[in-house]
Amino acid sequence: MNILVYGAGVQGSYLAHVLVKGGHDVTVLARGKRAEELEKEGLVIRHYLQRKTTVDRVRVIRRLESGDAYDLIFVMMKYSDFGAVLPILAENVSRHIVMVGNNMDTYAMQDYLSKHGQSPKQVAFGFQATAGTRTDGRVICIRGGHGQMVIGGTAPFRSAPCWSKHSNEPSTSSTIMIRSMPG
Repeated sequence: MNILVYGAGVQGSYLAHVLVKGGHDVTVLARGKRAEELEKEGLVIRHYLQRKTTVDRVRVIRRLESGDAYDLIFVMMKYSDFGAVLPILAENVSRHIVMVGNNMDTYAMQDYLSKHGQSPKQVAFGFQATAGTRTDGRVICIRGGHGQMVIGGTAPFRSAPCWSKHSNEPSTSSTIMIRSMPG
């Protein structure tokens, strides 16, 4: 899949790492010094509890243009920054968006994208169970187990069938969990 991770903080960086590891075509939207770090050094993550460091190469963009098409966009940022991003997402042609964070006004966000979207949007909301900090161009990621993201929607959320690595049968659950695999 062609996936955009909109935001390159700790959680966005970790998600990009997991998606690259899973074989996806990943682009990260970053700005300023963080964009320069990613272009020069790659996506460097120190997995603190796992006692390892990974480096992944990702494509970096500094702005999402209206015609940039992605199969899926994960928006990874602080709650206070979501308001500035909604008009940019509404103008973009991509249809599938997962807003990841906490304390979101999910109904208002979904309503805004429905009313102002250039194309019909399928919006889901997620929470990622990782933490950490950024220092000297690197992410220090703290996660227990395999890390996970819980994704769900608001009523009347209709999920598309999705397949698990562990089953050949589609699931239409409105809440799915994504776990990174060990390694």
